Amino acid sequence: MTKNKKLIFIRRTLAENATGATWYTNPKETVPPTMYASLNKKQKNKLKVEILILFPRDLLHQPRAIYSRIADYLISQYFIVNTSTRDMFSAGGTVTIRNEKFPKIIDTYRKYKDQIFALLDEHDPSFEDMAYNSWNISKKKDSNFQYDFFSVINRYGRKYFSRNLDAISVPTLSELIF
Repeated sequence: MTKNKKLIFIRRTLAENATGATWYTNPKETVPPTMYASLNKKQKNKLKVEILILFPRDLLHQPRAIYSRIADYLISQYFIVNTSTRDMFSAGGTVTIRNEKFPKIIDTYRKYKDQIFALLDEHDPSFEDMAYNSWNISKKKDSNFQYDFFSVINRYGRKYFSRNLDAISVPTLSELIF
């Protein structure tokens, strides 16, 4: 069997067993993902705010943030690829708040706090479900989305920044950010 016939056989077999559109079922009709860098500022900000809400565990993780779930989210929800996800939020470094050093992501949360509040107030129910799933907490009948988001922020604040918060006499990370 020639190489070309093998490829056709493999593509046909994969296409017959695929449950949805895939990159390998018809390579002539593939659509490339959108590059994050090509988005306008408004689109980038919208995505940043969504990610700040959905992935505080990943972004606040110390000593380094974890970006794999964020990259998965961008590609699965929007078919967007970002080759420098870290740079979306912090690009490393620190910020000094009341003479105490914090990771730059804290400043990023502060910068987008108005947009975060807006999205916490006005959002699609599926976004809320996605957030609870990402936070790994159960959504209850009487859940308050904003309160639960702050609880998640505060949980990771205690875990990673309790010394910093104590040093500046701020009881919770949400009080520092918002």
